Amino acid sequence: MKKHGRAMRKILYLFCVLCFTILSFAACAKRDNHRNSIHDVYLYTDKFSEPQDDNYGYSAKLESDGYNAKIYISAKDGSIQETVIHVDAGFADSYAERLFLDMKDDGFGVLLSGGSPGAGTMGKMLYITEDGWSTYETVDISSQIKPYPRHIAMLSREIGYIGGDRRDASTLYRTVDGGRTWSEVAIGNNTRNAFAPIEGEDGKYYELIEIMTDEPEKSAYNLYESYDGLEWERLKNFSLNSDISGYYYADGRVYFVCRDGTIYAMEL
Repeated sequence: MKKHGRAMRKILYLFCVLCFTILSFAACAKRDNHRNSIHDVYLYTDKFSEPQDDNYGYSAKLESDGYNAKIYISAKDGSIQETVIHVDAGFADSYAERLFLDMKDDGFGVLLSGGSPGAGTMGKMLYITEDGWSTYETVDISSQIKPYPRHIAMLSREIGYIGGDRRDASTLYRTVDGGRTWSEVAIGNNTRNAFAPIEGEDGKYYELIEIMTDEPEKSAYNLYESYDGLEWERLKNFSLNSDISGYYYADGRVYFVCRDGTIYAMEL
């Protein structure tokens, strides 16, 4: 009787474990299907342009000699501050103008300058300011960033990202010390191109990465979300007939601007 009782308890235990596993799998599948079903991309035909801040903006360009970066900052009082930074020849490319500026606020900002690629390598210099470009420091990140940079964004004064195209490594790199050191981000491994993250009005961050595809007529992408700018979860995988040149968040949607001028939107 004791052996029979132990056997029955064991069978009952295994049956409960099996039921729990089946229910858990079904719940996860239901969540995944729900997520994919409400995050479809659709052609956005309304007249809409990327929102711009009315009282604060910034831009950067190379001077005609190709070795001086001129930064224009529109301050909150409407005045325009102009700063000129000398860029060493090895970190400047006047033809392609690989110059990327991001200001987290009117004091802290970074300027990334990339030189002309030679033998598959490119010099990359990062300029960092804490006081609105009154003073700045330089960090040579050429050996740290393998892809050719295309985008840079600082999510805070410590956390920032550089996205680029594929060069036998990750397409996405992160700093957690204000730009002094950079390391690969796993979601960028074996991908084609990475954008820098954007911040939504919902308090989350979004990251767009172009991935490899066997369909040459289409471009495939993964969109990720993060609550802290460090841990990323894939939100949606999708493909388009056009290449995306940029994206932004507005009114509960992520908008994807394509090179041919079309705009797609994703409801969130």
